[in-house]
Order: sequence, then C-alpha cells, then structure tokens
Amino acid sequence: MPAPPLPTLRAAGCDEAEAALTRYQHDAGTTTYSRADAALQARHDLTGAWFRANGNAVGPALQRLSADFGEYRSRLIGEVMADPNEVIGWINSDTQELRGRCG
Repeated sequence: MPAPPLPTLRAAGCDEAEAALTRYQHDAGTTTYSRADAALQARHDLTGAWFRANGNAVGPALQRLSADFGEYRSRLIGEVMADPNEVIGWINSDTQELRGRCG
C-alpha cells in the first residue's frame, strides 16, 4: 500500500500574512479611523510575517504589502496628503502576488 501524500507546506510567513489580511477585512469597518487602525495592525502583522519569512521567496511581497498598509494609514490620517484610495490598487496587486507565491 503506498504511503499517504505529504501535506503541502507553505512558505514561512504565508499563514501569518493570510491571517493579517483576514483580520484587516474583519476590522476595517466603514470609518476612516477604523480603517486606519486596521491598516496599522495589518502593517504590524505583515512586518512580523516578513521577519518570519527569513529571506524566502515571499519576503519581498510581504515587505511591499506591509509598506502599502503603512502608506494607506498615513494617507487616511492625513500624514501624507494624497488620495488613500490610490493605495488600494497597490494593496490588491501585492496581495495577489503574495497569494500566487504562497500557493
């Protein structure tokens, strides 16, 4: 009888990143302040995932996504005077890339 297949292993940082993105979607709410708070938490969580990725193939995507959420928050709270909605495209693109790398 053949051995059962081995479980697929995801790269370090992938599960943490997925949890951070899910948490952001849950916590973002509808107000500017709730989105800014959720973006700050996402940045923090994604930075942690990036450190755990330890230079693997998902590291650059995690780093960009973390920076995206930081930029989004900065625009939401007025630290950067630019349209925060512009950053949503960056977040979506980098999330898609990350998910492609994580499988």
